Amino acid sequence: MLTVEEWAAKQKLCLVINAGMYDKDGSTHCGYLKNDDLIGPAVLRSDYSSICVFTPLAKGSAPFRLLDTDDASIEKNILSQYAVAVQNLRLIKHPGENRWKQQPKLWSEAALGEDKHGNALFIFCRTPSTMHDFNEHLLKLPLSLVSAQHLDGGPPASFYLNCGGVVIRSMGSFESGFNETNGSQRFWLLPHVIGVKAP
Repeated sequence: MLTVEEWAAKQKLCLVINAGMYDKDGSTHCGYLKNDDLIGPAVLRSDYSSICVFTPLAKGSAPFRLLDTDDASIEKNILSQYAVAVQNLRLIKHPGENRWKQQPKLWSEAALGEDKHGNALFIFCRTPSTMHDFNEHLLKLPLSLVSAQHLDGGPPASFYLNCGGVVIRSMGSFESGFNETNGSQRFWLLPHVIGVKAP
Protein backbone atom coordinates (compact mmCIF):
# COMPACT_ATOMS: atom_id res chain seq x y z
CA MET A 1 0.00 0.00 0.00
CA LEU A 2 1.68 3.17 -1.26
CA THR A 3 0.55 6.56 -2.56
CA VAL A 4 0.95 7.23 -6.28
CA GLU A 5 3.95 9.45 -5.44
CA GLU A 6 5.55 6.64 -3.44
CA TRP A 7 4.85 4.11 -6.22
CA ALA A 8 6.54 6.49 -8.68
CA ALA A 9 9.65 6.79 -6.52
CA LYS A 10 9.86 3.06 -5.75
CA GLN A 11 9.37 1.85 -9.35
CA LYS A 12 11.00 4.85 -11.13
CA LEU A 13 7.76 5.84 -12.88
CA CYS A 14 6.95 9.17 -14.50
CA LEU A 15 3.16 8.69 -14.39
CA VAL A 16 1.00 6.79 -11.91
CA ILE A 17 -2.79 6.40 -11.68
CA ASN A 18 -5.19 4.01 -9.92
CA ALA A 19 -5.47 0.49 -11.38
CA GLY A 20 -9.07 0.15 -10.20
CA MET A 21 -11.23 -0.35 -7.17
CA TYR A 22 -10.27 -2.88 -4.50
CA ASP A 23 -12.15 -4.92 -1.91
CA LYS A 24 -12.54 -4.14 1.79
CA ASP A 25 -9.44 -6.21 2.58
CA GLY A 26 -7.44 -3.34 1.09
CA SER A 27 -5.58 -5.47 -1.45
CA THR A 28 -7.82 -7.56 -3.73
CA HIS A 29 -8.63 -5.93 -7.06
CA CYS A 30 -12.37 -6.03 -7.80
CA GLY A 31 -11.93 -7.17 -11.42
CA TYR A 32 -9.59 -9.47 -13.33
CA LEU A 33 -6.01 -8.28 -12.87
CA LYS A 34 -2.72 -9.78 -13.95
CA ASN A 35 0.84 -8.54 -14.13
CA ASP A 36 2.64 -11.62 -15.47
CA ASP A 37 1.11 -13.60 -12.59
CA LEU A 38 -2.59 -13.47 -11.75
CA ILE A 39 -3.22 -11.14 -8.82
CA GLY A 40 -6.99 -10.84 -9.01
CA PRO A 41 -10.03 -13.01 -9.71
CA ALA A 42 -9.17 -15.91 -12.03
CA VAL A 43 -11.91 -15.18 -14.58
CA LEU A 44 -13.32 -12.07 -16.18
CA ARG A 45 -16.26 -10.54 -14.32
CA SER A 46 -19.44 -10.39 -16.37
CA ASP A 47 -20.43 -7.04 -14.83
CA TYR A 48 -17.06 -5.36 -15.51
CA SER A 49 -17.29 -4.70 -19.23
CA SER A 50 -13.92 -3.08 -19.97
CA ILE A 51 -10.39 -4.47 -19.93
CA CYS A 52 -7.10 -2.82 -20.85
CA VAL A 53 -4.09 -4.85 -21.92
CA PHE A 54 -0.50 -3.76 -22.40
CA THR A 55 3.05 -5.11 -22.41
CA PRO A 56 2.55 -7.39 -25.44
CA LEU A 57 4.25 -10.78 -25.43
CA ALA A 58 4.32 -11.15 -29.22
CA LYS A 59 5.98 -8.94 -31.82
CA GLY A 60 3.58 -6.89 -33.88
CA SER A 61 0.87 -6.64 -31.20
CA ALA A 62 -0.44 -3.21 -30.30
CA PRO A 63 1.35 -1.85 -27.19
CA PHE A 64 -1.96 -0.93 -25.57
CA ARG A 65 -5.62 -1.83 -26.13
CA LEU A 66 -8.79 -0.95 -24.25
CA LEU A 67 -11.39 -3.57 -25.08
CA ASP A 68 -15.06 -4.21 -24.44
CA THR A 69 -15.54 -7.63 -22.83
CA ASP A 70 -18.85 -8.25 -24.61
CA ASP A 71 -16.71 -10.18 -27.10
CA ALA A 72 -16.39 -13.67 -25.59
CA SER A 73 -13.19 -14.35 -27.59
CA ILE A 74 -11.18 -11.82 -25.57
CA GLU A 75 -10.53 -14.19 -22.68
CA LYS A 76 -9.37 -16.93 -25.05
CA ASN A 77 -7.55 -14.95 -27.74
CA ILE A 78 -6.32 -11.67 -26.25
CA LEU A 79 -5.36 -12.15 -22.60
CA SER A 80 -2.64 -14.69 -23.41
CA GLN A 81 -0.98 -12.17 -25.75
CA TYR A 82 -0.29 -9.58 -23.05
CA ALA A 83 1.61 -9.62 -19.74
CA VAL A 84 -0.68 -7.05 -18.12
CA ALA A 85 -4.48 -6.93 -18.06
CA VAL A 86 -6.72 -4.71 -15.93
CA GLN A 87 -10.51 -5.15 -15.89
CA ASN A 88 -12.77 -2.40 -14.60
CA LEU A 89 -16.24 -0.91 -14.97
CA ARG A 90 -16.88 0.49 -18.43
CA LEU A 91 -17.58 4.17 -18.91
CA ILE A 92 -17.59 4.48 -22.70
CA LYS A 93 -18.08 1.62 -25.13
CA HIS A 94 -16.22 1.53 -28.44
CA PRO A 95 -16.66 3.53 -30.68
CA GLY A 96 -17.77 6.33 -28.33
CA GLU A 97 -21.03 5.27 -26.64
CA ASN A 98 -21.81 6.59 -23.15
CA ARG A 99 -22.79 3.50 -21.12
CA TRP A 100 -23.78 5.18 -17.83
CA LYS A 101 -27.38 6.12 -17.17
CA GLN A 102 -27.98 9.36 -15.32
CA GLN A 103 -27.86 9.01 -11.53
CA PRO A 104 -27.76 11.41 -8.55
CA LYS A 105 -24.34 10.33 -7.22
CA LEU A 106 -21.28 12.51 -7.89
CA TRP A 107 -17.58 11.91 -7.37
CA SER A 108 -14.06 12.88 -8.41
CA GLU A 109 -12.86 10.51 -11.13
CA ALA A 110 -9.73 8.73 -12.33
CA ALA A 111 -10.22 6.98 -15.68
CA LEU A 112 -8.35 5.35 -18.53
CA GLY A 113 -9.28 5.95 -22.15
CA GLU A 114 -8.23 5.11 -25.67
CA ASP A 115 -8.39 7.38 -28.71
CA LYS A 116 -9.02 6.36 -32.32
CA HIS A 117 -5.26 6.12 -32.91
CA GLY A 118 -4.76 3.57 -30.13
CA ASN A 119 -3.16 5.99 -27.65
CA ALA A 120 -3.75 5.54 -23.92
CA LEU A 121 -5.38 8.56 -22.27
CA PHE A 122 -4.89 9.01 -18.52
CA ILE A 123 -7.85 11.04 -17.31
CA PHE A 124 -8.38 12.77 -13.97
CA CYS A 125 -11.12 15.16 -12.81
CA ARG A 126 -11.25 16.42 -9.22
CA THR A 127 -14.53 18.31 -9.76
CA PRO A 128 -17.35 15.91 -8.78
CA SER A 129 -19.69 14.82 -11.54
CA THR A 130 -22.14 12.07 -12.35
CA MET A 131 -20.51 9.49 -14.60
CA HIS A 132 -23.12 10.11 -17.30
CA ASP A 133 -22.21 13.80 -17.43
CA PHE A 134 -18.48 13.04 -17.12
CA ASN A 135 -18.69 10.77 -20.17
CA GLU A 136 -20.63 13.36 -22.14
CA HIS A 137 -17.98 15.99 -21.39
CA LEU A 138 -15.19 13.61 -22.49
CA LEU A 139 -16.94 12.76 -25.74
CA LYS A 140 -17.34 16.45 -26.60
CA LEU A 141 -13.63 17.21 -26.11
CA PRO A 142 -11.33 17.09 -29.18
CA LEU A 143 -9.69 13.87 -27.96
CA SER A 144 -11.05 11.41 -30.55
CA LEU A 145 -11.97 9.22 -27.55
CA VAL A 146 -13.47 5.85 -28.49
CA SER A 147 -13.55 3.99 -25.14
CA ALA A 148 -12.93 4.52 -21.43
CA GLN A 149 -12.99 2.64 -18.14
CA HIS A 150 -13.51 3.74 -14.54
CA LEU A 151 -10.42 3.36 -12.36
CA ASP A 152 -11.61 4.84 -9.06
CA GLY A 153 -13.56 7.76 -7.67
CA GLY A 154 -13.79 10.00 -4.63
CA PRO A 155 -10.84 10.34 -2.22
CA PRO A 156 -8.88 7.28 -3.51
CA ALA A 157 -8.78 8.67 -7.09
CA SER A 158 -5.15 9.67 -7.68
CA PHE A 159 -2.95 10.94 -10.50
CA TYR A 160 0.75 11.78 -10.40
CA LEU A 161 2.97 12.97 -13.24
CA ASN A 162 6.64 13.95 -13.06
CA CYS A 163 8.07 14.19 -16.55
CA GLY A 164 10.14 16.73 -18.49
CA GLY A 165 10.11 19.19 -15.62
CA VAL A 166 6.32 19.08 -15.31
CA VAL A 167 4.88 17.85 -12.01
CA ILE A 168 1.14 17.27 -11.51
CA ARG A 169 -0.25 16.03 -8.19
CA SER A 170 -4.02 15.45 -8.33
CA MET A 171 -6.09 13.70 -5.68
CA GLY A 172 -9.81 13.07 -5.50
CA SER A 173 -12.06 14.32 -2.74
CA PHE A 174 -15.86 14.46 -3.12
CA GLU A 175 -17.98 11.31 -3.24
CA SER A 176 -21.74 11.27 -2.60
CA GLY A 177 -22.64 9.43 0.59
CA PHE A 178 -19.02 8.95 1.61
CA ASN A 179 -16.92 12.12 1.63
CA GLU A 180 -19.11 15.06 0.71
CA THR A 181 -16.39 17.71 0.83
CA ASN A 182 -13.86 19.11 -1.60
CA GLY A 183 -11.32 19.59 1.17
CA SER A 184 -9.20 16.45 0.85
CA GLN A 185 -5.58 17.32 0.05
CA ARG A 186 -3.77 14.00 0.49
CA PHE A 187 -3.12 10.92 -1.61
CA TRP A 188 -4.61 7.65 -0.39
CA LEU A 189 -2.58 4.47 -0.07
CA LEU A 190 -3.26 2.15 -3.03
CA PRO A 191 -2.52 -1.59 -3.43
CA HIS A 192 -2.37 -1.53 -7.26
CA VAL A 193 -1.53 1.17 -9.78
CA ILE A 194 -0.91 1.63 -13.48
CA GLY A 195 2.48 3.21 -14.08
CA VAL A 196 4.50 4.48 -17.01
CA LYS A 197 8.28 4.55 -17.12
CA ALA A 198 10.03 7.54 -18.69
CA PRO A 199 11.46 6.73 -22.17
